[in-house]
Amino acid sequence: MKYDPQRVAALASRFSAARLPDTDGEAAAIETIAQELASAGWTVSRNPRVGRPRVVRPVLGLWAVVIFLGAGFAALATKRQPILSTCLVLLVVALLVVMVRRRGIAFYRSPTRDVAGVAAFWPEKPQGPCVVILTRVATPATLIDPRRWVLIGLVVLLLGVTQVIARTGAEQWLTVVAWIALAIALTALVIDPWPDRGAVGPEDNRTGLALFIELARTWPKSSLKRMNVCFLAAGGMRSMTIEPPEGLGVHTLMIEVKNPDIGRQLEIGGTLLERELACQAARDLWVPHVESFASVDQRGRIAPKLVIFGVREPLTTDDTAASARAAQIVIEVALRWGKRQATS
Repeated sequence: MKYDPQRVAALASRFSAARLPDTDGEAAAIETIAQELASAGWTVSRNPRVGRPRVVRPVLGLWAVVIFLGAGFAALATKRQPILSTCLVLLVVALLVVMVRRRGIAFYRSPTRDVAGVAAFWPEKPQGPCVVILTRVATPATLIDPRRWVLIGLVVLLLGVTQVIARTGAEQWLTVVAWIALAIALTALVIDPWPDRGAVGPEDNRTGLALFIELARTWPKSSLKRMNVCFLAAGGMRSMTIEPPEGLGVHTLMIEVKNPDIGRQLEIGGTLLERELACQAARDLWVPHVESFASVDQRGRIAPKLVIFGVREPLTTDDTAASARAAQIVIEVALRWGKRQATS
């Protein structure tokens, strides 16, 4: 079947709602994906098992409690502690910067082995190399909730108060109260019990989900006689480490696609050999691309990984043809990688 960019655009419009974990938006998106994959002839299974559970430890939360309660009691020993106070303020600022940039530092429950999502296989699964086409359902989290900004403002205000107290030699009990209040406010910000609303926009991977469905519909069926192909749409947190579903062959490549048409170019990253293979395929197909040299976390990973995503450039608009180029790259890399594994 021929790739249809108009169909991709129509599919992308169906994923315009926020799709945060354990929400109706996530459930509706997964249902849409499952129906489309089933109609394309794939055998669909819900809530696939995707490897080891991810353990999230509240290290920064405990760090904040220890540091600031300890600082409050340390104030009992001296009335003037400007150096100590300044160092602790710098630590708070560093933590706030990390929290704003990496939204998600919180006491989350560790996800189970069964992840909300869809895994689809071709009915006749051959033996040999396997390629997993992966995309993530969740939208990026956001900091737009005003309650979070109130807490951030309170933390900043208390930082200023503690600095004033440290330099004016106020009563010791006032110093202790100020530091404990700062510890409580910062810990509440780290725990962050409020649900996210989800940042919906051009980079929320709606085009990745649409491309994912169109790839399943147009995948060359002749290749399915020589290699096993799995389509995996994983829900849950975006920061979750996804492994291939259980029961696949020894030689497995994961190809993740996200935001393929937010710019003219594609960025290609991943493990070294697979990244080189994809970049060579992009050069052969004359696809505009850049190579990402960011390291890929391989701790406990049982499969090499490739990531293909769009690059938003200044003064450029969304390029619908970029999703077609991304689909072309995914198929070409899968075929080349499968051939290399079969002949090695």
